[in-house]
Amino acid sequence: AAHLGCWSQFVALYEEAIEKGGLDSLLTRELLMRVAVVYDEHLNNSEKAVEFFRRAQAIDPEDIVVLEALEKLYQGHQQWNELLEVFRKKVELASDPQVREGMFFRMAKLWEEVLGNYEQAINTYKEVLAQDDSNLEALRSLDRLYVQQKMWTDLSENLQRQLVLTQEQADTVPLLVRLAALRETELNEMAASVDTYRQVLEIDAAN
Repeated sequence: AAHLGCWSQFVALYEEAIEKGGLDSLLTRELLMRVAVVYDEHLNNSEKAVEFFRRAQAIDPEDIVVLEALEKLYQGHQQWNELLEVFRKKVELASDPQVREGMFFRMAKLWEEVLGNYEQAINTYKEVLAQDDSNLEALRSLDRLYVQQKMWTDLSENLQRQLVLTQEQADTVPLLVRLAALRETELNEMAASVDTYRQVLEIDAAN
């Protein structure tokens, strides 16, 4: 098939073998995967490729090889919602917290930058914090989104959390100034704003 380019005959033969049945699940999976790859790489038929990858996945829903293949396919064809489903499944299967965290960040970036769904991006960053409440990268990403969406109460809580986790004075002062200004201009918390500005002066009297 490779030499002659007879890919249509190739998949027809394999599909016939699959539909006849009587094969063990491992061999069926291998045939399904092979047909899916040919549809994707040689016949330029992404819909059929997805169909056969999904049939292979049905044999073993936790098959990471199939998930990786679907991820590559969806990424290449910009099928973002389907790609998010794969990411979610990989999160469910991952036992390593760092792997889960990486997948959450990829999901959040996709929600925000490609689909423009800021609510879902925020929810996904919150999932990162649910497994690691000291993750500064997630907190800073939420900080940016809260400013963009004018979610001032959430931003106030976020800044306070960042202050708890921040060790360096060079980072603490700008956060306190932002929190004080937020309390003054957006939340109408004048007393709290004054107290926060005083905290700044205790650290940096010349500010």
